[in-house]
Amino acid sequence: FSSPAFANDMIYLSGTIDGIGHVYALSQSGKLIWKKPYGPEFTESYPGSRTTPVIAGDLLYIYSGIGLLTCMSANSGDMKWSKDLFKELGGQQIQWGVTETVVIDGDRLYITPGGKQHNVVALNRMNGQLIWSSKAKGEKSAYCTPLLVRLPNRTLLVTHTESHVIGLDAADGKLLWSQHQPNRWSVHSNTPLYYNGAIFYFSGYGQGGGLLKLSDDGATAKQQWFSKTMDNRIGGAVVVD
Repeated sequence: FSSPAFANDMIYLSGTIDGIGHVYALSQSGKLIWKKPYGPEFTESYPGSRTTPVIAGDLLYIYSGIGLLTCMSANSGDMKWSKDLFKELGGQQIQWGVTETVVIDGDRLYITPGGKQHNVVALNRMNGQLIWSSKAKGEKSAYCTPLLVRLPNRTLLVTHTESHVIGLDAADGKLLWSQHQPNRWSVHSNTPLYYNGAIFYFSGYGQGGGLLKLSDDGATAKQQWFSKTMDNRIGGAVVVD
């Protein structure tokens, strides 16, 4: 259920063999360069790897469907460090396995364990150490990859959790605003979009989507419109022009 990633003149993929998640590195012509396991994967319903490898320089990051975050060498697949976000940070499993591709910005890694205390966190991507932790709304994660929004005076981290869209200050994790966005299955797998000072958010199962107008500093968000016809369970959207 993941996508390929292209970096360092290689193609990186994730997959599962007998319940164990693996990362594969291929040449541009399709030759296998290396294949390394990263640990047990989600095997209950819809078994298989869920997240796309993220490459930053010579390091690669992969998040399993059961909450294990692993950093590997992008050149060899050798493990650098791993962190069990369920055991170490109180993260919670969700019905079809956690499904989130990590976001990297400089030396920081952003991810949503979905715990009551450590709901969204920033980690040092070099060693996995905690930089900040946000309680946010205290909800489970919602299959969503976050979005970084760079404003003149602040960088926002925007994502869906179980029943809300949330906006955090990426510097310290402070919850700045939230928008109620529930649906029947608590599935919000589409990353919000940013354009022209506003956030477009959307999910499915009869819920729809809307537009949030941000204040200049990103500290507040006010709903401009909402439409139930913007119903999209999975698949996402992109901004064109």
